[in-house]
Amino acid sequence: MPSTGEGFGIVFLEAMAQGTPALGLNEDGSSDPLQDGQLGMVAKKETLCKEILKVLNSSPDKDLATRVQKTFGKQNFNQHVNDLFEIFFLNT
Repeated sequence: MPSTGEGFGIVFLEAMAQGTPALGLNEDGSSDPLQDGQLGMVAKKETLCKEILKVLNSSPDKDLATRVQKTFGKQNFNQHVNDLFEIFFLNT
């Protein structure tokens, strides 16, 4: 999804949670769900075609869905919210 104005890009998480590789540009919020290339591929406009071919020709990442769940899943989200709650409301 080579967008230049993406906010967070929940569609990246939806795809990767099913094991589908994702690619976005490095110009917007795409790098957050792609974890700056750790979960999905981040490309520059100039190299977009090359990066698309690389993704299409790569072997499937069998652990992708598990890594996405670990990073963005409900348990991690709940822990993050709890940590923020403690920082902002209990440590005042």
